[in-house]
Amino acid sequence: MNQLKKKHTEPQKKIKSKTRKPSVFTKLSDKLKDVFSGNILIEGLEPSNLKFMLFITGLMVFYIGYGYNVDKTIKQKSKAEEDAAELHSELQSAKELYNQYSLQSKVAEELEVTGLKESVDPPITIFIESKTEQNK
Repeated sequence: MNQLKKKHTEPQKKIKSKTRKPSVFTKLSDKLKDVFSGNILIEGLEPSNLKFMLFITGLMVFYIGYGYNVDKTIKQKSKAEEDAAELHSELQSAKELYNQYSLQSKVAEELEVTGLKESVDPPITIFIESKTEQNK
C-alpha cells in the first residue's frame, strides 16, 4: 500500500515545450509597437532600428507623394471634363447658327443684296437635237 501512495504522491515531471523562433511577423509587430509607443526613441538608434526607421520614413514619403499625385490627377481630370462640356456647348451653338443661316429664306434674303433672286418657276429641261440627228 505504501507503494501505491508513493506512486500517487510523487510529483509529475513537467513536459518541456520547445520554444519556437519568433516569426518575421512577430518581430515586425514588436518593432511597430516600439515605434508607436516611443520606446525606439528612448533606446537610441541602433543599426537594426536605423534600418527600420529609414524604411518607415521611405514609406511615409512615398505615401505623401502618392497623395499629391492623385490630387493633381483628379484636378486635371476635372478641368478636362469642364473644358469638354464648354466645347460641347460651343458646338451646339455653332450648329444652331449654321442651321439658321442655311435656311432657304435666309439665303435668299442675303443674296437679294447682290441682285440674285429666288426663282419662282421650276426649272425646265431644254432638249437640243444635234446636227447629225437633224440630217437623218
